[in-house]
Amino acid sequence: MTVTAHLAPAPPEPRSRGAGHGGRWLVLATVVVVGGLGGGAFTQLVRDTLGYNWMFWINSVAGWCLPAFAVGVLAAWASGRRFPVELAAVLAGVTIELLMVAAYYVVRHEQGLHVNALVVTLWSMTAVAAGVVFGVGGAWWFAASGWRQGVGLAVIAAMLIGQGVRDAVLSPGRPGHPGLVMALVGLAAAVVLARTWWQRIAVPTLAVALLPVVAVGWLFTYSARYGSLADVLHRVYALVQ
Repeated sequence: MTVTAHLAPAPPEPRSRGAGHGGRWLVLATVVVVGGLGGGAFTQLVRDTLGYNWMFWINSVAGWCLPAFAVGVLAAWASGRRFPVELAAVLAGVTIELLMVAAYYVVRHEQGLHVNALVVTLWSMTAVAAGVVFGVGGAWWFAASGWRQGVGLAVIAAMLIGQGVRDAVLSPGRPGHPGLVMALVGLAAAVVLARTWWQRIAVPTLAVALLPVVAVGWLFTYSARYGSLADVLHRVYALVQ
């Protein structure tokens, strides 16, 4: 009698450490490059055609921090446990912010408008800071746990709330109340995007506590636009009188 041996198929060879994530890195790189160049160019092209309510989101400091947060999330998704999450988020966040600044001023130059090298340098420095803070914030919210996850969400919520409150205070009565809307969106994000019940209490509380930090950052950021910190303070004082 003939006995036929049925051999089980050999187990697959272990996959390499980075296998399967090449597609995710490609998505991240595409979003960073296309989003950075396209976002910066688009902002300059439409800034004089869209209404204030739209431009408040597109061309505000808070609006420009959102892409860094988004690619921080993508960086955490792409890296998994195979690459330092914070490093990937910083690289993605800083790159997209710098590309946005570069594309914005290239388009402005091509339109025949004045481009001040000092202003570009100062906004580039601001872009690096935003890329680090909000890139890591996005990665922490997506991939971390505990206090890091809460802090990651709180930083972007604080920026939205702070920008919205600033506009609502300095420019009250605008049609559509864009500042109030942005502040409410930031507060809602702090609650809705929180992962646990304690975070739904802690994150909005931390976001509000961070508002003085946002205010200080806003003063130094806008010194790039108005020439000096003293000029910014003078303009704020004039507006609130």
